[in-house]
Amino acid sequence: MSITLDNASVNDACISLLLSSLSESSKLLCDGKLFHVRCASHILNLIVQDGLRTIDIVIHSVRRSVKKVRGSPSRRQKFEECIQQVGLENKKWVSLDVPTRWNSTYLMLESALEFKRAFSSLIMLDPSFNCVPTPDEWDKAKVVCKFLKHFYSATNIVSGTKYPTSNLYFHEMWKIKVLLDEEANSSHVFISSMALGMQEKFNKYWKDCNFILAIPLILDPRYKLMYFRYCFPKMYGDATEKHVTVIENVFRQLFADYLTKTQLKSRPSTSDHIPTNSNGASHDLDMVRGWDQFICQQNTQRSKS
Repeated sequence: MSITLDNASVNDACISLLLSSLSESSKLLCDGKLFHVRCASHILNLIVQDGLRTIDIVIHSVRRSVKKVRGSPSRRQKFEECIQQVGLENKKWVSLDVPTRWNSTYLMLESALEFKRAFSSLIMLDPSFNCVPTPDEWDKAKVVCKFLKHFYSATNIVSGTKYPTSNLYFHEMWKIKVLLDEEANSSHVFISSMALGMQEKFNKYWKDCNFILAIPLILDPRYKLMYFRYCFPKMYGDATEKHVTVIENVFRQLFADYLTKTQLKSRPSTSDHIPTNSNGASHDLDMVRGWDQFICQQNTQRSKS
């Protein structure tokens, strides 16, 4: 089994205690390497929250404008008039973000950019509305919104509840990794500084969960192990083969553990079917050893075929 938790220090301490306890009784597959699965959605949330802190000044004017429009009934009515004047009446209403939910910040930027012309028109109807973003601030907000869209899409995919998700995590996390590497060299200074901080946070968690996310993908007949030989060069460059080998070794160990457990379950019960002498010793221990040899022969034949 495995357990999925948010990335909190108290959870890490709990997992350490569980691992030490379960390892003593040899109950865990792969020596517990697959026991602790970090929540992918929570990792994405931590990464984006860390990045948003570095560019808060970029989205401050947009947030302030949305807050003013939504905070006054009279200004709200005037804004609706502006929406009709510029032909945006079929668009959704502007939304205000919640500081603890980064995806709401993305939705706020997305909706505000759709009503950009209405915000500019509101200045003429309401002279007291003096916080409309400048053209440069709108351009920056557009770049940030495009950047955050990748994280919003990935979060929605890995948080799905009506379809299997275990074989989708790696795809999304890999795309995020490649995106961060590219944007770290962006010509926009505010985006590159944001991406560098997010990159550091991503790498912290990626090294602990990449092979856990890889196992379901190897079992997907559309991808198998070859998929990593395609993905990893973009992530690790010359170190690709080393990382592929790590994943392959974990997968082989997992297979070996399952094979061992299957053989143990397939053995005949010594207590019920194997006669013993007066000292309690088995007369038919050779039968058990023969069973093991038979299983090994079957596996050898399968591997040759």
